[in-house]
Amino acid sequence: CYGTAEELGFIMNTPKPFFLVKMCNAFTTVPAQFYLQPHIKYHAWDDFSKWTATTPLPVGLLETILAALHAAETGAPEAHPPPNLPRSNPQPLSLADEFRREHAQILQ
Repeated sequence: CYGTAEELGFIMNTPKPFFLVKMCNAFTTVPAQFYLQPHIKYHAWDDFSKWTATTPLPVGLLETILAALHAAETGAPEAHPPPNLPRSNPQPLSLADEFRREHAQILQ
């Protein structure tokens, strides 16, 4: 049986990009403190205490994730947001809903 420490170790040792949404003030476990040191890029979700599965994503979070994915796939520097997304428009609700539908199992 694997726990979250083993899962985190696996993620960090797999040559695959990841995006951290930090929903806490500080990591309390040693593996998290070891692997997720301050140099790891992350998005801080400040109002995480009231989070539920139906809470809207913070404005710009989805675009930031997509920009990081675009940069990882192309090797290009991160653009915020990537070229195919509007720059002045906040995150469209339909895009967030689509993201939630596609990742419903993870969000549960």
